[in-house]
Amino acid sequence: MIIAFCILSSAAAMAAPDADLPEQNFQAPAYVPGELLVKFRPEVRRQATAVYEQWFDISTRRTFAINGYQLVKLPPGADIEEALELYLDDPDVENAEPNYIVHADISPPNDTYFSQLWGLNNTSQDVKGISGTYDADIDAPEAWDVTTGSSNVVVAVVDSGVDINHPDLAANIWTNAAELNGDDGEDDDNNGYVDDIHGWDFYIGDSDPRDANGHGTHVAGIIAAVGNNAEGVTGVSWSAQIMPLRFLDAWGNGSIANALAAIEYANEMGADIINNSWSGGPYSYSQSLKDAIDASDALVVCAAGNSANNNDSTPNYPSSYSSPNIISVAASDQHDTLEYF
Repeated sequence: MIIAFCILSSAAAMAAPDADLPEQNFQAPAYVPGELLVKFRPEVRRQATAVYEQWFDISTRRTFAINGYQLVKLPPGADIEEALELYLDDPDVENAEPNYIVHADISPPNDTYFSQLWGLNNTSQDVKGISGTYDADIDAPEAWDVTTGSSNVVVAVVDSGVDINHPDLAANIWTNAAELNGDDGEDDDNNGYVDDIHGWDFYIGDSDPRDANGHGTHVAGIIAAVGNNAEGVTGVSWSAQIMPLRFLDAWGNGSIANALAAIEYANEMGADIINNSWSGGPYSYSQSLKDAIDASDALVVCAAGNSANNNDSTPNYPSSYSSPNIISVAASDQHDTLEYF
């Protein structure tokens, strides 16, 4: 392994601020200070990791089995660009990148009654003073004539969490039976997470994935609010299971590393679909995130952004990755026109 000592000649003096996410919305390409995502060649990973830890005081926070990347913490005083250059100049490193911060793609306010959900069934109804175009919708009632969904389908909502006690969602919240029927304080299914009965909070690092922002609950409602229960709204699938995986903070910001952890968890726990209604914009291409999506057995749904852009010319990640298992979803208005929120 080749190490460029000159790049980090002051490595021992490098400072890493607290990696907690700042309390504001970010514009890409913001990243978590003092952290990188690094992928060594598999045959040298153990040796190379030890060298960087010993010589440069770089600590390894986590290794992601799904794609082989490591989340590393730089020592005090670190210049992240110099550290990135160090790794990228090493032939034993397949890739290195900042731990980018992404943010929730904010959707319109959630409506209260099905008759107002023109996206599911557009009858030209007047919604907030705007009349729609008849049948400019997803033909949900026609689809429901075939099926209203299945509880055998598990949708991981990688977002700001989900209100698991919401009266229109509680019946459809995924349950980890091994933990539900196991012992408190024990990792009953040996997946590395203790008491993850209804998912996990990867931002805080505990077993309570409840929503801190509202965005994830809104998204979960669109996907699988209980149908035909005379309450609230109707999701596209009336009975799909929602697996709440929180990685965004209360302001809608989250790191790629925590998103990787959530995707890895969803994959390990058998989610059929992984929903990602968030993005980092055109400048936050993350190879580690793409590799994780590529390695997943799930169908991965990604928001195309709410800016009415042509994503072929102005990419939006992760929805613009070429991964074969991605469905990229844009938004349209009551007249079936590309919408800008």
